[in-house]
Amino acid sequence: MNIETERIIIRSIQRGDEKAYAEMAKDGSLAEIGFDENFSDWAEDWINEAVQEYITYFFDHYISFKTILRLILLFQRYSL
Repeated sequence: MNIETERIIIRSIQRGDEKAYAEMAKDGSLAEIGFDENFSDWAEDWINEAVQEYITYFFDHYISFKTILRLILLFQRYSL
């Protein structure tokens, strides 16, 4: 998902983002939100987990939606 304005682009986290996050966290300014100076040590694992959770969430909900749609269509077919 992307949200864009003239001044900012907000998008879903992606593999490869760990470098930018680690660079921003180096000075300790992101420690309040959990990104400490050592973030580069665990950044890749964190990003991979976040991406995998997003994929799993999307897949689970896509399957649920697809199943519900099939049930509706099946019900309509047999109720006519």
